[in-house]
Amino acid sequence: AEEMGPLMLPIVDAGASYVGGCCGTTPAHIQSISDAVKAHTPKERAHIEPKTIITSRTRLLELGHNTKPLIIGERINPTGRKVLAQELRDGSFIRVKRDALDQVEAGADILDVNMGVAGMDQTPLMERAIFELSMLVETPLSIDTLDPAAMEVALKNYPGRALINSVNGEEESITHVMPLAKRYGAALLCLPISSGDLPEKAEDRVALAESIVNRAYGYGLQPHDLLLDPLVLTLASGEDSARQTLRTLQLYKEKFGFPTVMGLSNISFGMPQRPYLNGQFLTMALACGLTTPIMNPLNYPAKKAFVSSTTLLGWDPGSAQFIKEYGYEDESSAPGNSAPKGPEKKSFDSNDPL
Repeated sequence: AEEMGPLMLPIVDAGASYVGGCCGTTPAHIQSISDAVKAHTPKERAHIEPKTIITSRTRLLELGHNTKPLIIGERINPTGRKVLAQELRDGSFIRVKRDALDQVEAGADILDVNMGVAGMDQTPLMERAIFELSMLVETPLSIDTLDPAAMEVALKNYPGRALINSVNGEEESITHVMPLAKRYGAALLCLPISSGDLPEKAEDRVALAESIVNRAYGYGLQPHDLLLDPLVLTLASGEDSARQTLRTLQLYKEKFGFPTVMGLSNISFGMPQRPYLNGQFLTMALACGLTTPIMNPLNYPAKKAFVSSTTLLGWDPGSAQFIKEYGYEDESSAPGNSAPKGPEKKSFDSNDPL
């Protein structure tokens, strides 16, 4: 016990605000810590600005404009994937675990987990998914559900700080989701949508996002707890849709400075050459302030656009990642580089357009 107190002093100097003991400590150990800390005058410490952090049980990730963009893998989602949905109905999580491992190997930094199978209670599915994936991978998880019960069981059982995907401006969403984010210490993604409507203009989206952020503050959440999504409308809905989304990203960065998250594939819905459009849009979005795209890292054009963009934006020292991924590639044989003859042939899952 007498050795315990002095060991805490460098920790106090490093910035710890709370100190104590865990397994094996006795009242004598805690008394030793207390006596040493009370008698110690800490060195003057600079204020440390809180950062937006999510974690798994063993890994910590910082998200934001001052760190390298990160990928949220989108594939653990039965929407539009009939085989995955059927496996979940049958109680099999083999494909879920395989998708998790494949995405992590392909470069996903975070895994989005959606258990929305039509006609099934999401709560037990989400509970099992959290257990299975937390034991399988070190990658932090994004809990993607609108069901408050499923959201809470996921947060309650997750061994880390999760990202909640997501809350919007509707009162029911706010009153259900924000207390859960506060109670379980989760990061929260905010969507500028209310009453089923997405404002067309960037300025209107930012105004709605600000109202959601202010509500979050009212629940005790802090700026470093929040992320923003500009939301994406397909080009088929209007020729200005991509420009308004990019403008929203720029305004988010200027006004809030929060990390930004965005799914990309909606932009090309109903259009030809979807992988190409998605890749170009991703490059532009990263340049405009997107920090964390939701995408399929197994999709060759999207992943290459991401790595190329992060390299060009200065997040890849010495272009090391770009060279590692593509430096020895035969450009003439790379997927998508040869001119298609006849109908376009896809080398990826057609259920995953990005």
